Amino acid sequence: MSIIFIISGIILFIIVYLLITQTPQKLQSIAVLPNSFIIPGIIILIACSIAPAIFNINENSVNSEIRNLFILIGLVILCLSKEKRETESLNGLRFITLISSLIVVSFIYQTFLILNIFKLKESTGSQLTICTLAIYLFVFHVNKMRLDKK
Repeated sequence: MSIIFIISGIILFIIVYLLITQTPQKLQSIAVLPNSFIIPGIIILIACSIAPAIFNINENSVNSEIRNLFILIGLVILCLSKEKRETESLNGLRFITLISSLIVVSFIYQTFLILNIFKLKESTGSQLTICTLAIYLFVFHVNKMRLDKK
């Protein structure tokens, strides 16, 4: 199992190298949804985070996976929504941040899997995707605040 993740990490590094060598004019925008989609994405995330307190979702694996699906939908909506002031520098920042978050999560997951820390063999693919998108959103908004200060 860990061999598959090591190979996938190597493939990600190759893809990142090929994409970084492209000129910024060739990069397309990742944000395809209008700014108004941010509010429904946040509502979905809040509803999914308070749902285990109201319902016993964590006891049933099917309900837990459905909750993970809705969390993924909310995160994807947030990731694909445009900012109020969309610029060329934000397009490049989005792309680089997404690739770097994929690399970071795959590296951390592979390291923890090889060292058998935190029992990651029991984690699902949706949890890895949620982690990747959450890291992407966090790093993107931190870098966007740094750009706004300049």
